[in-house]
Amino acid sequence: MQITSTSPLAESQKIRIANFVQKLMPTRSIFQERLNETEMIEIIIKMFTDEIPEEKRKPIESIENAELEKIIYNVMILESVAGTLNDLTPEEMAIFDDAVKRQKYVG
Repeated sequence: MQITSTSPLAESQKIRIANFVQKLMPTRSIFQERLNETEMIEIIIKMFTDEIPEEKRKPIESIENAELEKIIYNVMILESVAGTLNDLTPEEMAIFDDAVKRQKYVG
């Protein structure tokens, strides 16, 4: 796979991210329906290099495989459902709003 990111992240780390995205793509139909694999890799690389303030950034090479896979999975879930509410009809939106109002929040 050709990774086009100009991020300062080491090529080996970009490949590591790409491998997790490729592994996770077939695990959920919503990933296959809503995500572009190449774009997802670029989004995650950008997240690790540009979106997290440097003082809070954990070196990607120090992240255990299981933790990195979980992070990437959660980003993919977020990206796949982002905008889903825009696709709802007014009736579906009313049902959603009602369901949210009934939820008990932890915190």
